[in-house]
Amino acid sequence: MVSSEKSEAPLEFPLGLMIRGLMEHFRMSEADLCRGVGLPQTTINRLLTGQTSDPRISTLMALAQFFNISLDQLTGREKLILSLSYNQTQGSTVPVVAWKDLQIWLTHPNGGDYNSVRFLKTEKTLSKGSFAVRTPVACEPVFGKDSILIMERLHDPEPLEGQMVLVEISAGQYGLRQILQEGATYYLKRLFAPFDVIPAHKSVFHACVIEARTDRFIA
Repeated sequence: MVSSEKSEAPLEFPLGLMIRGLMEHFRMSEADLCRGVGLPQTTINRLLTGQTSDPRISTLMALAQFFNISLDQLTGREKLILSLSYNQTQGSTVPVVAWKDLQIWLTHPNGGDYNSVRFLKTEKTLSKGSFAVRTPVACEPVFGKDSILIMERLHDPEPLEGQMVLVEISAGQYGLRQILQEGATYYLKRLFAPFDVIPAHKSVFHACVIEARTDRFIA
């Protein structure tokens, strides 16, 4: 569906082919889409194969919201243009990575054997390797029990006052800290008691928190 230059979805384009084209454009598998949209694989498969001629509006809305397009674009009533140089769906789609798999993801974001539960869409355009992660229990006073943090990967990190960052505390051990600044010196503050503050000069920053969500449907 997507050529090296540009591809147009004609009006009255079959729904299954439209969804398949979007999946190919974003390099997603059927399992990826099921996890991202939160729909059973049987539902997605029936849409892709044309076995469902009259899908529920809630299903269509979930798909349109995930791909950040309109219902008319999804159903072919409005033209949808996809290009390898232009992203019709503004923003980013990021995997939700298990906290225990952070080291694998940070080392091999595109090919590691990490345990991604599903994908999330954000309106923000993020750097390569960005991801989402469920907060550890220790951060509950700050973010809440069911918070999912969308993290932007820091490739050339410069600390900012008040920013929440993912820090490598020790080899393979990660934590969330808040950056504090005093003059030209930066410090890291724990997000929970005893709220220790330590100099940040020896720390490795991997990502910063750009958005927090509550999603009770992610296991």
